[in-house]
Amino acid sequence: MFKHILGAAVVASLLTSACAGWSANTQAARPYTDWGRPAPRNSMDNDYAQRALAIGLDQVQLSRLALERSNNPAVHKFAKRQILDHSRFNEAMLEISDEQGLPLPPARVDAQGEELLVPLSGAGFDAAYLALMMVNLEEAYALQIQEERLGQEIRLKVNAEMQKDPLGEHLSEVRRLFELYG
Repeated sequence: MFKHILGAAVVASLLTSACAGWSANTQAARPYTDWGRPAPRNSMDNDYAQRALAIGLDQVQLSRLALERSNNPAVHKFAKRQILDHSRFNEAMLEISDEQGLPLPPARVDAQGEELLVPLSGAGFDAAYLALMMVNLEEAYALQIQEERLGQEIRLKVNAEMQKDPLGEHLSEVRRLFELYG
């Protein structure tokens, strides 16, 4: 049990530092998008779109790995829901990003987390996966609230509002699962 908690703490620590470094790298002003169109004036909307999409893509990738590596039916059920819900969210964000000329995320936020999960299996994998998902979902939920309250681009605000409740449900579920299996 101690190894699972320690492993989850290490994963969460690495993820937090990786997210902080990625966020700091994306703060620089980008006057033009990857498509050559002017970037939106509101850098918060831009940052939200990039970070939310990067987290959503990571949620799907990590959950696919969970379907391969976990033997726990509860973790499988959670991972399937993550893939379904975050794939829908990612499609909507890609559509908005394309229409608004928003740049796509430069890289995945959680590539380090995936590298930590790959050698794990069984209960150790479940604990580390759930810890990573909890950290990612907490950040995603905070992003949705921030965009809903302070964002200026209406489609991003509406999307954030629509995603807030499902993300809250995901966060409650991952916390419950982590209590049981973490």
